Amino acid sequence: MLGVASWYAAVRTALLTHAVVRDIDGAAALAVLAPRAQASTVFDRTGAPAFRFFVEQRIDVPLDRVSPHMVEAIVAVEDRRFFSHHGIDPVRIVGAAWRNFRAHRIVAGGSTITQQLARAAQLSPVRTYQRKMREIMLAAQLEQRYTKDQILEEYLNTVYFGEGYYGVESASRGYFGKAASELRPAEAALLAALVRSPSSDAPAVNAERARRRRNLVLRLMYAQGKLTGPQLSASLATSIPDRAHHQPAPGAVLAANGSATGLYFREEVRRQLFALFGADKVLRGGLRVYSTYDPAMQREAESAVTTRIAQIVKARPAAKDLQGSFVAMDAVSGEVRALVGGRDFLASSFNRATQAHRQAGSAFKPIIYAAALERGYSPGSILRDLDAPIVDAGASWLPNGGHEKTEYTGLDRSRDPADLVVERVLDSAGKSLVTSR
Repeated sequence: MLGVASWYAAVRTALLTHAVVRDIDGAAALAVLAPRAQASTVFDRTGAPAFRFFVEQRIDVPLDRVSPHMVEAIVAVEDRRFFSHHGIDPVRIVGAAWRNFRAHRIVAGGSTITQQLARAAQLSPVRTYQRKMREIMLAAQLEQRYTKDQILEEYLNTVYFGEGYYGVESASRGYFGKAASELRPAEAALLAALVRSPSSDAPAVNAERARRRRNLVLRLMYAQGKLTGPQLSASLATSIPDRAHHQPAPGAVLAANGSATGLYFREEVRRQLFALFGADKVLRGGLRVYSTYDPAMQREAESAVTTRIAQIVKARPAAKDLQGSFVAMDAVSGEVRALVGGRDFLASSFNRATQAHRQAGSAFKPIIYAAALERGYSPGSILRDLDAPIVDAGASWLPNGGHEKTEYTGLDRSRDPADLVVERVLDSAGKSLVTSR
């Protein structure tokens, strides 16, 4: 029986070796650090990030804009011999092989950072011996083509850190509200701790597990001479961030400040960007968009709308479905500083400021008054003959609305006002329409 098992293992090894050799050329072609999907960022009028649009919430940064503590943490826990091996760590492979042999299944992979990058970029996450061999070949090709810093930079910009954050910059801003260059040891250790199992180790999922895993990374950093005793003690005493400290990532569009402010403004920007560049470019292309958005004015505008609606509903309970809109513009430049399209974007994304087709009504009055003032009229100027009908295309028309009153008692308000005006003007009785001004 042992002879049969040995024969089977030899045949299986030969077939696997043949498949691996056949894939060498393919591995060489795949071993390229290709650009990843990047989040597009919209900045407000002061240059601060306001909104992001993305498929994968990722913001690439060069390695020199990543805190040294982050580099030390990720190397300490994921690949302590990263800077000395050539893509494959024999010590880790032997250790992983022994654990797999004892478990009679694949429970450990012994992957280096380079192997993890190869797997994340090109291979399936399903654990098989054939995939492991391809992973090794890709890692060897990557080490030949790129420097250690290039590989580490790509790795830090690629890996998933949980909560919807891809790459260290996005994760740092999401969990701690700061750039990756500003990470302290405890923060860097937490991010490094999440790489192994971000879905189960994230603070929002299990804060205690995240704390234990972070502390393990900190102790590894200390054992490898990357932290002093006082640094270790201070880092171990640092609390784990809860949901109040980081941004949620509910979907493909996110407010960079983590709040619900400006959702109508954000959606209008998204619609315009999609129309200009297409969805793929906006969601994957890493655009940097500079807008006229004013967060403080936006908050005031939203407060004004919701407060006024609440006052009206309190006085008139039947108006509970009342909506409102608000647009704040710079009168000189025409820049839109704030935009409110309704009382609650999450309940109704329909923008009543930009999408509702309504008559302008009295909103034209300030424009007309401004034009008159520019032409030398004063608030005390009296204009006569304003009740004379306007003749256009052979018909006569006179403005009429709910604010005007008329002495013409035979007015049929169920019909079009313009038609009624024509009839009155042509009335042989010569009755006149008097409007109050």
